[in-house]
Amino acid sequence: MRYLQTQLARAGFDGDVFGLVSRDDASWTRERWDNAVHELDQARQAWQQANVLNRLGDLTDLGEPLGSLGVSVAAGDSMA
Repeated sequence: MRYLQTQLARAGFDGDVFGLVSRDDASWTRERWDNAVHELDQARQAWQQANVLNRLGDLTDLGEPLGSLGVSVAAGDSMA
């Protein structure tokens, strides 16, 4: 989403991205779009929390805090 918004801004577009997407693919309703945006925000927040836990684990030498949550992150993966 962020990539799409960045590319559109570079092209001079300053409107609602949903309008472009739904015009190209009618299956994208406003409700579907809003749900997707919400899911993306939740995933971004979860990754940020996981990154904080990992940094805390590094600082406190508690090991892998995500291991206790059942989450595995491959080296080099990021949500940015």
